[in-house]
This record gives sequence, structure tokens and C-alpha cells, in this order.
Amino acid sequence: MVEIQVLGLLGKVLTGPWMARFYKGAASEISHFEGLVMVKEVLDRLEVFSQDPQQILSVTHDMFGAELSRSPDLEALLVEPVDRDLFLSTMEGCINAVQNVLTRQYQRYFNMDVNDQLKKETESACLHNIDAEQVMGMFSALKDKAPNATLCFISCKIRAQKNKVLDYLDGLTSEKREKLIKVAITNAKKQRQRRRKNCAEIQEEVMKRLAAKQQQRLESERKKLEAKLKKPNLDLSIEFPDMDEDCRFNVDEIVGGKVVGRRICHIWFDKDSKSETIVWQSEGRNVASQIALRCLKNTHESQHGMPSFIKTPEDQTGISGGVASFVCQADGEPKPRITWMKKGKTVSSQRFEVVEFDDGSGSVLRIQPLRTHRDEAIYECTATNSVGETNTSAKLTVLEENQIPHGFPTIDMGPQLKVVERTRTTTMLCAASGNPDPEISWFKDFLPVDINSSNGRIKQLRSGALQIKNSEESDQGKYECVAVNSAGTRYSAPANLYVRVRRVPPRFSILPTNHEVMPGGSVNLTCVAVGAPIPYVKWMRGEQELTKEEEMPIGRNVLELTNIRQSADYTCVAISSLGVIETTAQIMVKALPRPPTSLIVTETTATSVTLTWDSGNPEPVLYYVIQYRAKVSDNGFQEVDGAASTRYSIGGLSPYSEYEFHVMAVNNIGRGPPSGTVETRTSEQAPSSPPLHVQARMLSATTMLVQWEPPEQPNGQIQGYRVYYTSDLHFPISAWQKHNTEDSSLTTISGLVPDITYGLRVLAFTSVGDGPPSDTLHVKIQQGVPAQPTGFEAEAELDTRIMLSWLWPVQDQITKYELTYWEADSDNKHHITFDPAGSYAVEGLKPDTLYMFSLAARSEMGLGVYTQPAEARTAQSTRLPVPVISRDCSSSSSSSSSCSLVCSAVNVGHVTLSWYKGNSLLSSISVYDLSMSLSLPLEVEYQDKNSYICVLNNPISNQTQHLNITQLCHTCSDSVHFCGPTEAVIRLVLSALVGVATVILLVYDIRSRRAERDQYMMEGESFTLNSDLTEIKDDDVIQWRFGDEDTVIAEINKRADRITVYDDVLDGRFRDRLKLNIRSASLTIIKTGYYSLQINGVRKRKISIDFYETSVSVKEGESVTLNSGVTDIKDYDLIEWKFRTEDDETDWWFKDLIAELNVTADRIAVYDDVLDGRFRDRLKLNNQTGSLTITNITTEHAGVYKNYQYIHFDRSGYGWISYVFLAVFGRLNISRLPVPVISRDCSSSSSSSCSLVCSAVNVGHVTLSWYKGNSLLSSISVYDLSMSLSLPLEVEYQDKNSYICVLNNPISNQTQHLNITQLCHTCSDSVHFCGPTEAVIRLVLSALVGVATVILLVYDIRSRRAERDQAHIHTSET
Repeated sequence: MVEIQVLGLLGKVLTGPWMARFYKGAASEISHFEGLVMVKEVLDRLEVFSQDPQQILSVTHDMFGAELSRSPDLEALLVEPVDRDLFLSTMEGCINAVQNVLTRQYQRYFNMDVNDQLKKETESACLHNIDAEQVMGMFSALKDKAPNATLCFISCKIRAQKNKVLDYLDGLTSEKREKLIKVAITNAKKQRQRRRKNCAEIQEEVMKRLAAKQQQRLESERKKLEAKLKKPNLDLSIEFPDMDEDCRFNVDEIVGGKVVGRRICHIWFDKDSKSETIVWQSEGRNVASQIALRCLKNTHESQHGMPSFIKTPEDQTGISGGVASFVCQADGEPKPRITWMKKGKTVSSQRFEVVEFDDGSGSVLRIQPLRTHRDEAIYECTATNSVGETNTSAKLTVLEENQIPHGFPTIDMGPQLKVVERTRTTTMLCAASGNPDPEISWFKDFLPVDINSSNGRIKQLRSGALQIKNSEESDQGKYECVAVNSAGTRYSAPANLYVRVRRVPPRFSILPTNHEVMPGGSVNLTCVAVGAPIPYVKWMRGEQELTKEEEMPIGRNVLELTNIRQSADYTCVAISSLGVIETTAQIMVKALPRPPTSLIVTETTATSVTLTWDSGNPEPVLYYVIQYRAKVSDNGFQEVDGAASTRYSIGGLSPYSEYEFHVMAVNNIGRGPPSGTVETRTSEQAPSSPPLHVQARMLSATTMLVQWEPPEQPNGQIQGYRVYYTSDLHFPISAWQKHNTEDSSLTTISGLVPDITYGLRVLAFTSVGDGPPSDTLHVKIQQGVPAQPTGFEAEAELDTRIMLSWLWPVQDQITKYELTYWEADSDNKHHITFDPAGSYAVEGLKPDTLYMFSLAARSEMGLGVYTQPAEARTAQSTRLPVPVISRDCSSSSSSSSSCSLVCSAVNVGHVTLSWYKGNSLLSSISVYDLSMSLSLPLEVEYQDKNSYICVLNNPISNQTQHLNITQLCHTCSDSVHFCGPTEAVIRLVLSALVGVATVILLVYDIRSRRAERDQYMMEGESFTLNSDLTEIKDDDVIQWRFGDEDTVIAEINKRADRITVYDDVLDGRFRDRLKLNIRSASLTIIKTGYYSLQINGVRKRKISIDFYETSVSVKEGESVTLNSGVTDIKDYDLIEWKFRTEDDETDWWFKDLIAELNVTADRIAVYDDVLDGRFRDRLKLNNQTGSLTITNITTEHAGVYKNYQYIHFDRSGYGWISYVFLAVFGRLNISRLPVPVISRDCSSSSSSSCSLVCSAVNVGHVTLSWYKGNSLLSSISVYDLSMSLSLPLEVEYQDKNSYICVLNNPISNQTQHLNITQLCHTCSDSVHFCGPTEAVIRLVLSALVGVATVILLVYDIRSRRAERDQAHIHTSET
């Protein structure tokens, strides 16, 4: 910690804004010698601190004399060090080290004799920083045509300044100056031409001299060789160790005299023709010297040879907008260098690219896209080495589309993207047509594919396709096929071949680019590195690590730079186990407009201020931005954007408030720095709020003391207060008695009538007018009797407790408080007396009940006035009763093997009652009305050993009851009795009513669960985000915000009386899509995303809206393809498929990845072993489109599939997410459904209503529903096969509505219309009282129908989740 403190303090005092004085161009007028004076001053200050390092803890200025900004960082560094001795010794050592460095670097300058002549001669040195804006602008405009333009510009500028040329030109008249400049330009052109001519002559002379020198060298070598051959006792192996053995043998024979006067034949090796026959007809040593010289010459030329072409460019005819490639390869020793010329000049253009062969044997000149006339020329290839040079040429013809001759080659099928495993075989397809039939060749990465050098691994098929066997990493690249015939040449579109390898060193696939930004601007630097393993990518600025080590991403890192103020270099570093690489991007900051000047306030009102200013810029600006804020406010500046003139009035201000303003100019680069700040105060208004905390007490029998606090919004200087009082509250306040007081917070009122009650109100006034009066305070005119309590409020704390609070009275001798409260809809009042206090909690109240409260204070002299009633509602009850499990003997039979049970709860609301078998949910029923009774049946075997639990729960708590089968499920034979006629009918009716009630409650449960869990929104439809506000107050500021950036999209500002919808933000994505309700602050939207509600600066809600784009239904055993929507995979694309089961609402992030196509990482994979292997051998990923195919589907594969795509357009990434919901059905013909049957249920009908039942037999995976018109009344679903469903309905005999019974599955449906007149005739003739046996049978059957209905409707709750192919909306309270 001590070392960090020392380094931090030194950094503060040795670095800072002083450097800006040296980097402002020539205008700064700071010479090098002035800089040396500053360094001397720094050394002097360092010497002072080295004598006493402790004084640096109280430093206020840096070493350059500038005042330090008292930032939190500096305050933290100036604290007392933990180890003082260590601090002093470390600080002293560091200061001495800095002194040594500065002294060593500048000592020789300190000793110089500085005179006026020396200063004058070095004036131009500071001109290296002149006009940085002009330099950068020129460089930006001319960097492609003349890369050294900047250096030329600086050089000319310095010389012109030093020679005072500019001063001379400024002194001339305009006419003379123009004439002189024209003469100078003409002379400069002539001089440039002379220089070019001289350069050409010099180059020609140099080549002649080199050739002569080479000839001399060869002649010298020949003479040396002849001298060696004439030596006595010549040993060729020693003298000529590099000579070929055959050559040495022949030379040795000739030198030895064995070959004289004969024809001599010798075969010489030659690199061009591989062999050459040389014949001499001579004698003796002269022949031997010639042969030996030739042998050595061949040996030398094998090491030093003239360039010769291996492959020469050929004439081509291309199409405008197409591609042309010229191939040129040469050999020689040293290896020749290939250059390309066009019309005698080296080719240079963004469309011209020279690609070198890997072995250095030559290069390819690629021109793309071709331009007619501009590119038509003869292109010359020159091969040069130290021995000499040679050249060749080819002609390029470019045709327009309308000039293409008949038979010109056409690419019928070009290569496509391929991904191949290393060592596997792949084929790049190509087919072309033309007249005559074109020949097909291949290019890889703009170089011709050398099929002959692949040892048969790469070959071109007869069809033109390129087959690559035993693929290697070097085969990866971009392939093109080329069709050539006598009519011309055509190139196919390029296609990438990716070779998947296990280990690849890191390399950059997307390099960060340099940027020019304006001050305060933002830019994103993207760096992408690939390799295997994928490298980690981090950003650095100098030695500073910008990416935390624990947060270092792999493959891709985007550095977000905001508020950029100075230029800097940023380095991207890619790290893997195979190496570390880095690349650098430069950020240059542009210039901005100057700050406006002479900002003044010309006019003020209570709510507005008028400002005027001067532009302060020599060049026109686009507009001005005005920023302002109240001085007492902690909020940031508010802005007025787009002021076109230098005068502007700002409204909506608070009266009598101090504001500060400044103005910024905006040009086409951005905002400039702000002007100086001007402060002003708005004019006064009448107060807009009453005095606070008005209280009163009796001083005597007729005198009352009144006191208060100033109003919250005085809107000016309070001049005084007016107290209004009356004994008759029916009079208007203008008829009340009035008592004025100056700016005081209390007063007395005398002459009151004893023993009566007065009403009292107080208002404040300014020089402009009166404010609103306070609420009426009631005071009993009786000395010693307390006044009415003020600030009386009630607030619910629990479901049975409400907390009351009020202001403590002003010196009243209170002995007790008396409280009266009652239920809002009842006249039964309760009275409580308690000791003096400022609050009181009322206990034992009913849950969810509205109560009224009134309070009065009592003293020894009597009871004061009661307050006006305050109301509050208790919270909903969170205490749940324990559910009761009982035996349902009416549904059990002594001969049956099962036991019927019922779990029930009485007087409950907003709860769910459920049966669990172990941890598995069997059935449940919910209610959202208050004080209702619930019951849920269960049937078990007598010998069942499983554990059953009945649970009653709400979102806050739960109660459980365990089932004891042995205790409850005894036989019912003793308790079962046969009913008489009347009792049988009563039981039958009651059982039917219970069944109907159960159905209604479960239908409520289905709807309420959906309302609680999901709301639906199709893409493109509208949805309303509720604010849940019951009232908008006068000072509320309500904002709806969107996205991670928290962008404001709608606002209700009651303070400023402003209602605004910002539908043009975020690139206009909300344009014409937002509607704001001014009464409820609810927002209607047609856009998915993240929304938040903010009220008075506090976030209240956060809402996430999403949608499913596609829903797919399929049978078991079939296959399905989930489309990605991508038609062509690019070089840097990423496509992922993830899965979760539809009912797994906890996995919102889709943690299970099942397939991936990652072009950047060279990876395409299916992960079919996840999720217990349910996808094993069933997944296929299309490597051309990223679409996913699932084969042999089972119900385990039903759920939601998330498709994430990161697609690159021109290397700028854009990502999106889509969802596909897949429903899987069993192997049956679910499209054929029976028509539901509607029948009359006479056993449940009454004299006023008709009971009906809609039924379907032997159906599965269906839903049976009753509709009234287009409104769903009730429904029941089943997911087992071959079951029978029935759904009851009760209507009035005279009902004229249209009712329909619908049986449907996701594929088809069947409907049946209800004819009430035909079915609902009276049942009086058919109704009869049951005998004992029939009564019991009907009772049991009715109970069984009720139980089946409950179970099927519980299934409906679950099955409805499979229908959610629309938007999920998840709301979280913040």
C-alpha cells in the first residue's frame, strides 16, 4: 500500500495539463529554451521535496506550478501513510531517481550559452507542431494518392516560415501575389521534369556501369582459372572442389596428355535443358583449359544465374466488374524479384493487388473489379536479380455487358462453402459452358492451384470439379474456378473451404481499424482472433491492461471507448497455448468548434430566462446547445438542443430560483466545449403550496397561539402570512376573520369566544400575491383543552395491523389520546384511549378491510376536537388454515378396492389447493375470490403404500396435511345407507352443484394461472405496459425507459406540465409505435425488449417482452427441420441452437447447447449427448444455412428451441435471437376428430335453468370447450389416448345467446352448435325420486364424474402451456 501511495503522488505532481502548452502548434510560441527553463524549475522543486519528503502530503500544486484538482483520488493519496518510515524512505529514493534522470538528459543543455542569435536560429523547431488540424485533414484526403504528403506539407511549411516567404506574400497586392504564385508553380513543374530526366539518365548510367563491372569480374575469373590449369603437379580435387566428377576426369586426362589431336566430346549439365553436348576440335592444354573453364562456369552459374521465366502471363479478355489475374513466375540465383508495370509505371491502385507465391518464385497481379478503358492496357512482368533482369508482357481487354460475344464462358455452377475434417476428402464443384467449351482452372487465395506439386492428392476431375484427398490445413482458403476459351475469361464467386484441425496458432481474422473521432466521441474497436484452441483476447493501452484477467473473452473482444478526449494507440493481444500475437489501432481526435462568448441574460420572468451570446467561431456553426440547471439541484444539466440563433428563451423554470447556464456550439464534427457559465435568478410568483405543520393551542380563555412552518414551494421571498379563522365553517374563506403577520412562523389571536370551536387556515404571500391556504384546523376555545392533532395519517403494516401517526402538539398538556375507528361499510365504532405519543398501532383488524380513523387529544381540562377521518385498508391475509383431509363415504363402496378422500379448506382466497404423491403433483385447484371454500378429491387403493400430501399455498406461505390411509380408509359399510326418495334427490342435486362449482373454480384457475404466468402478444401486435398507478400527483415525473442503455421513450412531467413520447430515439425504431395514457401513465407498445418504469428518479418496475416466432407440430417418429432463416454463411458467422423443455420456466437463458456452426472458430458440431442423450444420433446441422434437422422425434423433444445468430455484414457484427416451439403428438391420426355430442342432463336441471353436457368418446390429446359467441366459457383437456370427455353447461330456458361446443387439437377441430329450443324442454315428466339402490348409484356416479372433471381440468392447466407460441412477458418488481 505504501509503494502504491508513493507512485500515485509522484504521478499526480509530475504529470498533468502542463503538456498541453507544448502541443498547441506554432501559436503556443513556446521555444525549446523556454521548455528547458521549465525543466530547471521542476528540478529545483524536486530538490526541495527531497530535503523533506513529508511535505508532499500537503502539496497543493504540481511540479510545474499548476494547481492540483482536489479529486477523490488525490484526497485518498494524501492520507497519513500506514508505515511512515517506509513512506519517507521510498519517496526520497524515487525523487532522487527522477532528479538523476532529468539531470542526465538535460545537463548538456543547461550548460549552453543561450543568446538571442541562438534563439532566433531555433525558432522554426517549434513549427513541427503547426496546425495539426490542417496536417491531419490533408493526410486523410491524400493518403491513398500521396502517402508522404504530410511530410512534404510540414517541410514546406517550416521552410516558408523560416524564410519569411509567407510574410513577404502577405505584403504584396492580390494581383502580384497571384502572378508570383503562378510563376513559382511553373518553375516547380520544370524543375520536377528536369529531376525526372536526370534520374532516368543516372539510372541508365548505373546499369551500364554494373554490366561493365560484371564483365570485368567474369574476365578476371577466367584468367585466374587459366593460371591454375597451367600449374605443374595440378591436383584438380584440391584446386576445383566444386567441379563435377565426370568433368574433372576428362580435364585430368587432357591435362595429362592422354587426349591429343582427337575430337573431344563432353556432356555438360545445364539447368535449362538438363543436358548440353559441347564439342571441341583442338589439342593439348588449350582444350583442357576451355573444358575446365566451361565446367567451372556451369558450376558458378548454377549458383549465380540470370532470371528466366517459369510461367508467363497470358492475354485475357474480361468483363467490366469482373476479375482478371496475370501469373508470372521466374527462376534464377539469387532468386529474382517480380515487379508489375502498366504503361511504364508500377501498378498502384486499391483495385490492383499483387499476391506473392509462398516460395517466392513469382506473383499474381489481380485486378478487381475491372473497369472498361481504364484497365485496358499491356501489363509487363519484370524479373530482376543481381545478375540481370528480364521481362514479359500480356494484354488485358475489358468488355462491357453489351459487348460480350456469343460463346463467352458462363459459370453454371460455382463452388460453395465447405467444411472438411483434416485427412478427409472433399470436392469443390464447378461447371461452365461456352463456345468453344471453356477450360476450367482453379485459384486458391488468388493464386493458381498447382495440381502437379500435390503428388496426386489434388486433382481436377473431368467435370471441372476440384477434388482434394487427405485434406490438410494448408488446403484451407478461398477458392475460385476460372473458365477460359477463345472468347474470354470468367471467374466464379469465391467460396471458402475450411479444414477443421485440432491445434492452430492464434491469428487475427478481424483486425481493429484506425479511427478519427471528435472530442468526447465514442467508438468500438473490434478484434477477432482465431485458432485452436481459441485464443483469449484482451486490450491494452500502453502498459495499462484494459481487460480484466478474470473477464478476458475468447475469440472476440470489443473495446467500447466513450468520451474520447485525446489520441492514443490501443493494442489487441491474442493469447493461447500456441503463442501470443498483437496488433495496434490508432484513435485520432478531431477538432471541435470553439466555445461561444459574451453569454448574458437579457430578460427574466418567473418561469423563463432569455439568453444572448456571440458565436465565438470564425466559421459558421450548425446550431447551439444550451445547458442549464438549478443551483440547488443535485440533478444534471437539462438541454435545449437545436438553437439556430444567438438568442433563445428557456421556459418551464421554477419561480425565484437560481439557475446557471452555458452554451455549446455544434459543427459537422460535433459539440465544442461549453462557454463560461452565467447565473441568474427567476422572478417571484405567489406561493404554490400552503404553510406546513400548522398547529394551535390556547394561551388563555380568549387568546390562541398559532404556529407553522414555511411552505414547501414559496416561489419567492415570503413577505408575511395571513391567518383566517371563523366559528362558522359554512362561510367561504373570504368571509372569515383575517389576521396578518410579517415574516414570522407564529402569532397570537385574541378576542375569541370561549367554549366554541373555531376553524383555522393559514396562507403565505409574496410581493406578487397570496398562496393557497392550509387545510382547516379545528380548535376548541377552552383554555387547557388540546388542539386538533395535525398531520394525522394511517398506513397498513400487516393484514391485521394499521399504524397511525401525527405531529406532536405544541406544548399542550395532553394526558390521553382518544381514538375512534370503524369499518368503512359499518356503523359499529370502536374507541381506544392511550397515553401521549406520536404514533399508535391498531391491532386485531380484519384482513383486506377498509377502516376509518379519527383522533382527538385530551387534557385535564377536557377533550379536544377530533380529526377528519383518515382511511387505510389492511393487507390481504397471509395466514393460511391447515387443510382438512376427510373420507368421502358417499363415493366409496364396501365392495370397491379404492378409497375416496377429499381435502378441503374453508374461507380462503387467492390460494391453490393441491394433492401430491411424493414430490409429484397429482391435481390442483385455485381460487382468486375472497372467502371461498375449496375441496379437492383423491382416490387411492386401500393397500397403497405411497406418501400423499395435501398442500394449501399462496405466494407467501403454505400449509400441508399428510394423508394417513390406514386411519382414514376404513370400510364404510356401517355408515352407508340407502337414501329415501327425498334424500336421494337432495344428495344428487348437491353432488351436481359441487361438480359444477368445481368446474367453475378450475376454469377460473386456468384463466388466473395464465394471467399470472403468461400474457400473449403476437409479433406486430400491441401490448399495454401498466404503471399500476392509481393517482398521478402534481410533482410527479414518470418515465418509461427501454433497453440496457436506459433510453427514455416516454415521459409525464407534471412539474414542467409536459407529456412527451420520444419515438424518434434509437434510430426511430419506436416511430408511430408508442401511445402514452395521460391518466394512468400506462404505455402501449408494438416492440419487444426490456422496459422499465421510473417514478421521480426511482425505478419501480422492469419488464421483459419476448415472443416466439414459429410454432411447429409433428408426430412421433417423424422428422422436422427448424430453419435458421440464413441463406448464405459468411466468413465470420456464428449460429447456435439451444433447447429447453417448454415447462422449464427456470431456464430462461437456455443453458443446453445442442448444435453450433462457428465459422470464426472453424467449428461445426452437434452436441447430441446432452440432456441424458435424448438427441443422440437424431441431429443434423446444415453447414450451408445453419438449419437444424431432428429425426425420429419422440415426446422428449417437444419444447422451445432458441436460435442465436451473430451475422457479419462487411465485418460489422449484428446479432439476433429467434425461437421455435415444437409440439410432438403420439402416433395416431389426430386430424380426424369425432363431432362432439350435446345432450340434456335432466338429473341436474331445475325449473329455471337447463343443464347440458357436451361429450366426446375415445379421444386423446384434445381440448373440449364451451363458447358463448366468441368468448370461452370453460374447457377441459386430456393427453392420454382413448378417453371420454364431458363438459357441463347450464343455461336459462329463454337464453337467446349462441353457444358452441368445440373439440380441437393443434391440427383440426370439430364443432357442434347448441339448439336450446330443441334440447331444453321441461323434464317434469322424466324426473322421479330414486329408490335406495338407485340413489346410491347416482350419488357415486356423480362424485366420480366430479373427480374425473377435476383431474382432466388439472391436465388442462398443464397442457395449455404447450399452446404458448406467442410472446412471454416476464415482469420483475425492482
